[in-house]
Amino acid sequence: MKDNKEKYQIVIVLEPKLEEKSATKVLDKAVKWLETNGAEIVKKEQLGIKELVYPIKKFNKANFWEIEVSFENTVGFREFNLLLDREAKIIRYLILKI
Repeated sequence: MKDNKEKYQIVIVLEPKLEEKSATKVLDKAVKWLETNGAEIVKKEQLGIKELVYPIKKFNKANFWEIEVSFENTVGFREFNLLLDREAKIIRYLILKI
């Protein structure tokens, strides 16, 4: 039987000196939006602070997080992109369909 779920990998890049409590608050906001829109969170993992190849918003390092989700139905990420764009602590993000 074929699995009809669409799977996505979301990589969120946060400011490097952000306290864990603040980082968790930002990520919880993103996870809450995903769950409200029918996502099943498969994995949420901190990848750690890594050196950037080039500066982003004057940062040479960043705190990387990975969230894997699956959706029953096709979802539009326009509102999710707006949510992530408006969050000042997020310096970059990437959404990949896997």
